[in-house]
Amino acid sequence: MSRNQMQHAQQLIKQGRYDEARKLLRSIDHPKAREWLEKLDKRAPARAPRRRTGGGIGGRIVGFLTYVLTIVISAAVTIGLLAGLVVSTASSRSAAQQQAFEATTVAGLPTATATRPARTGVVISSQN
Repeated sequence: MSRNQMQHAQQLIKQGRYDEARKLLRSIDHPKAREWLEKLDKRAPARAPRRRTGGGIGGRIVGFLTYVLTIVISAAVTIGLLAGLVVSTASSRSAAQQQAFEATTVAGLPTATATRPARTGVVISSQN
């Protein structure tokens, strides 16, 4: 029986079906099978089994929802930071305006008015 299995393993190796040959050689309890298995491992190392990643429609939906959630969270954080910046600068801005108002009234400087003061002075005209 092991002779037939060895011949079958040899055929699988010749066909390049190394994983099947490796599986068959592991099932044979013979020193020659272990020797062939060592040679096969040197010639063509065993490949790691492929893992399936989130394919299909379910994986696409999860990927899309993750993408949308990332955008929503980023927008919320940005809006929160901007609102905090506006609130924190508003109080300091009003304090600065109050200080400027007090400085102009204490110094007795004229403040801006809605009407222009009357122009006085000499008018030179070339018309007779």
